[in-house]
Amino acid sequence: MVCSGSCVDTTTDRDNCGACGHSCGTAACVNATCQPVALATGLDRPCGIAVDATNVYWTSRDGNVTKAPLAGGNPVQLASGQSNPCGIAVDAARVYWTNAVAARNGGRVMAVAIGGGTPAVLADAQDMPSKLVVQNDTLYWTNNSDGTVATVPVTGGVPRVLVSQQGSPYGIVVDATTVYWTSVGANAVRSIPLAPGGAVMTLASGQLGPWNIAVRDAMVYWTNNGGGLVTTSTSGGTAVTLAPGETALALAVDDRDVYWSDEVTSTILRIPRGGGIPSVLATDQLLPSELALDDANVYWITSIPGGSVMKLAK
Repeated sequence: MVCSGSCVDTTTDRDNCGACGHSCGTAACVNATCQPVALATGLDRPCGIAVDATNVYWTSRDGNVTKAPLAGGNPVQLASGQSNPCGIAVDAARVYWTNAVAARNGGRVMAVAIGGGTPAVLADAQDMPSKLVVQNDTLYWTNNSDGTVATVPVTGGVPRVLVSQQGSPYGIVVDATTVYWTSVGANAVRSIPLAPGGAVMTLASGQLGPWNIAVRDAMVYWTNNGGGLVTTSTSGGTAVTLAPGETALALAVDDRDVYWSDEVTSTILRIPRGGGIPSVLATDQLLPSELALDDANVYWITSIPGGSVMKLAK
């Protein structure tokens, strides 16, 4: 095939893999498909992942919070000795995570400077804090054990409970006006306005263990544990299953596609946001769990002893 005036083999050319201009970065192109590369290996059951413009960040069950360059390089430990660090988020100044244990055992929301330093407790006495997100200098998270969704400024303070009695909330995401979460125990997906005084809205009920959640362009997406990949409008309406029968776990959304991990088939997959036929992007990924995206790549963790942080060109 001729690409930019030169004849190339799009089955092996990493700069034109499968099509002109589709770059694999530093990864190999095999049979017109970019191959995943490991940014870090030998990890103890990594739990959460986040990316910014320069680094990938993750938590692991050995109590560490770590980062590594997106282009590859040596990992840098940002924090150690944490109690089951799991959910993770990052902004321009700090890295945030949850210590996902019961309140009596030190359930906390934590932060450390993006360049490292002494970790700070932003919210104490939280009851199994799970996923968290950061937006406009504010943190939002789910407390899986006590059924609350809570918030605190990134500088810390007294946490404010946005809503309670949510039946083991887990996944959480925020847009400009609203916070959304999955209520695993209630088999529902719900939202509440960021502005004080708003009412809880049930966007979808009768779900099968809704787990992770994402929002993009006035659409909410979530995974049902064993029940596929589902979407509906942020204002509610009919829930549409994009990928029925898929054992979807984590997910992430960009302007074109939805990506998800499947622990049963050990794969990373993609489907157009409007629906279609799923594409398998990576196979043989043992316990692939959380995902993160940037403009060019999809990142994920394999949550096993000796797990990895992986990267694949979109």
